[in-house]
Amino acid sequence: MSYTSPTYAAYQENHANDTTADHMLVYKLSAPYTVTMIPPTVDIAFGTQTAISAYDSGTNNCNIWAEEPVVVITIR
Repeated sequence: MSYTSPTYAAYQENHANDTTADHMLVYKLSAPYTVTMIPPTVDIAFGTQTAISAYDSGTNNCNIWAEEPVVVITIR
């Protein structure tokens, strides 16, 4: 997974020099939104079919890591 050029997100945090457990991904809205006095309905859909990867390291160990999920944000 490439932190510098994410597939679905507009931005993905790079963790080159930190040891934190958090991670930030920024996604574009499906359409522009204008702030009004009536709060919107926000629908966030996560596609997780490819959000995890794993492989056999060859020493009877399985390496597992998080991948970038597909996210669609719709505001009504």
